[in-house]
Amino acid sequence: MVYVKYDEYRNGVWLGTGYREIKFLIFDNPYYQTPAVKIDSIGLVNCSLNDSLSVTTCGGPISIPFFCNAAAPAILSVTDNHNVSLPGATISYSGSQTNYVSGTINWTPPASANGAYNLLITVFDSVCSLTPYIYSHSYVLKIYVSPGIDAGKIQSFVKVTRCS
Repeated sequence: MVYVKYDEYRNGVWLGTGYREIKFLIFDNPYYQTPAVKIDSIGLVNCSLNDSLSVTTCGGPISIPFFCNAAAPAILSVTDNHNVSLPGATISYSGSQTNYVSGTINWTPPASANGAYNLLITVFDSVCSLTPYIYSHSYVLKIYVSPGIDAGKIQSFVKVTRCS
């Protein structure tokens, strides 16, 4: 909002002072796109991809690489809740404060693990907008842990042939 003060004259004679109020509306980019978060299927270890944000594993140490991507010149930072949702997991990030952040989850599910584990990934996006607002987007990465297959008792069969 801008206020303009002016003096009004007529035929060189001062008549008075007036004030005008001018409002400016400034719009940010209306074509904002939310950042994408996807699992990088090439680097999966001991698990298989179900869809862009879920994997299935039968246990053992797993490694899940993922990435967060936004249109430049966005500045992304990423947080998660692995301390609560994936006990004992470690997550490392690279590329923070750029428009492409990659992360890797390393986790060994407990021996008794069975079912779905949900990791909440939150992406903060500055979008380099005119407003000081930081957009926050949350994504759920699902890890389905299937119980191992019990092959039962291992038996060996030996066929003995006698030659006489």
